[in-house]
Amino acid sequence: MRFLFFSLLGGFFLLACSKPGADPVLDCPGEGRVQAELIRKGCEAYVFRLIEYSPDAQEKWTDIFTKKEYSNVISVLNYCGDDQNSKDLQALNAGEFVSFNLTATQEHCAILCLVYEASPAPTFKASKVSRCSN
Repeated sequence: MRFLFFSLLGGFFLLACSKPGADPVLDCPGEGRVQAELIRKGCEAYVFRLIEYSPDAQEKWTDIFTKKEYSNVISVLNYCGDDQNSKDLQALNAGEFVSFNLTATQEHCAILCLVYEASPAPTFKASKVSRCSN
C-alpha cells in the first residue's frame, strides 16, 4: 500500500513539474540581445512575445482576432521602413523566433489600416534582426 501511495505521489510530481507549453531551447545569434517570438504581423506593428520577462513589456495582451491571451508582449514599429531591419522583419512568419536589439520609440508611421488592430502599448524599433534556430 505504501509503495502504491509513493508511486502515485511521484507520478503526480512528474506531471506537475513538466511544462508542455515551455519555450524551446533556442540558438540565437548575438549574445545579450532580446529573444522573442513573432505573434502577429499587423498593419502597422509587429507583436512579439519576449522569451525572458521584461518590466518594459505589456504584462497581459489579448489578440482581438484570435482571442488568445499572451503575456510579456511588445509592439515593434519597423513596418514603414525600407532599411534592412524592416525587410528582415517583413520576411518573418508568425511563430518564428528572433533575436534583436530594441530601442523604445513613440514614432508611428502613417499607414491607414482598414481594421482596428489593438497592439501592445510599449513600442520599440528593432535592429540587428536575426532568426533563431531550435
